Amino acid sequence: MGASRRAAVVAAAALVSTLVACDALLGLGDFGKCPGDCADASEGGFVADVRNEGNLDSTAFETGPGDDGGDGGGDADGGTPGDGGWDGPGPHQLWAHWPMPNPDAAIAPDSATPLPHPMTYDAGVDGGATTVNDVVTGLTWQRVPLAASDNVHAWQKCLALAGGGWRVPTRIELVSLVDFTQPATRPTLDPSAFPAVDAGAVYWTSSAVPTDGAPPTQWWQVSLADGTVSTGTSASWVLCVNGGTP
Repeated sequence: MGASRRAAVVAAAALVSTLVACDALLGLGDFGKCPGDCADASEGGFVADVRNEGNLDSTAFETGPGDDGGDGGGDADGGTPGDGGWDGPGPHQLWAHWPMPNPDAAIAPDSATPLPHPMTYDAGVDGGATTVNDVVTGLTWQRVPLAASDNVHAWQKCLALAGGGWRVPTRIELVSLVDFTQPATRPTLDPSAFPAVDAGAVYWTSSAVPTDGAPPTQWWQVSLADGTVSTGTSASWVLCVNGGTP
């Protein structure tokens, strides 16, 4: 093997190692796992359990027309057909069916080629809207996070927002906001799109840690201080989301 070919092989191996490390950091290998029992994901699944255990009014999840807020008759949003509510993540929320947004950075060191699908947000004509639309994913986010002591509380906060259709984001949805190019003193989010996010906060997701048929006791959570994901019940904030394309 020539020197140039050996160098190319070493470079490729280094790239693979870096990608594997990044996947491990974000837990990407687990994003496709069903929350709770896979068989129950389209029939209410873990969100129904949360609703029951949290004594939420059943109508709270009937958020009316709109993507992922319930379409009143279909099941593309993961809800039970005809119930008009968002009862659990559909396939497009368990794993992204949109391009993953990337920060404004190059593909590799010393590269002039930028990453594809640069992060782009629309917060209205003057940038002062209370919500922000992610132009890449099509998701709409509340710009101000809400305090939530547990996962049920997080759901209550999102469901109570005006307009209907607001929910706790799945793990892949929340990770789509992470921008590792931000300075260490800032949250790993675009500061102009999300000016009120605390740099040290840990956020709830609606993605339960899979169990062997038992109700979930832990959830995936995202630290927006460094963009890492973990499991547990220590999150204290929620960034509510709306929309999604089946």
